[in-house]
Amino acid sequence: MTINELMSHFANLSSKRQILFLSLLAHDMTVRARETYIVGSTQIKEASKLRAFNEMQHQITGQLIPILRDEPLRYPDEVFFSLLYDIAQQVDCIESLDNAIEWAMKIIS
Repeated sequence: MTINELMSHFANLSSKRQILFLSLLAHDMTVRARETYIVGSTQIKEASKLRAFNEMQHQITGQLIPILRDEPLRYPDEVFFSLLYDIAQQVDCIESLDNAIEWAMKIIS
C-alpha cells in the first residue's frame, strides 16, 4: 500500500474506525520495538531505533487524542503519515512500519 493509498483509505474511515486503526497500530509498534532488545537481558542493541519507535508511538497516540475528543485541530492525515515515515526512514525501519500498518488495516477491514 502506498502512502497515498493509506491516506485515502484512512480518510474514508469513520472516526470510530480511525481510532481502532490507530490503537491497533500503536499496539503493534510496541511489539515491533522489541526488535531493539538484546534477548535475555535488559539491554538495548539498537537505541536509536528504539527511540524512533518511541517517537512514532508518541505521534500515533497524539493523533488519537483529538479524534477521541472530536476536536478538529490535529495533524492533517498527509502530515501525520509523512511524519511517521520520516521517522522510520531515519533508522531504517520502514518495513516494520509498513507491516504494522498493513496488519492494522487488515484487522479493521
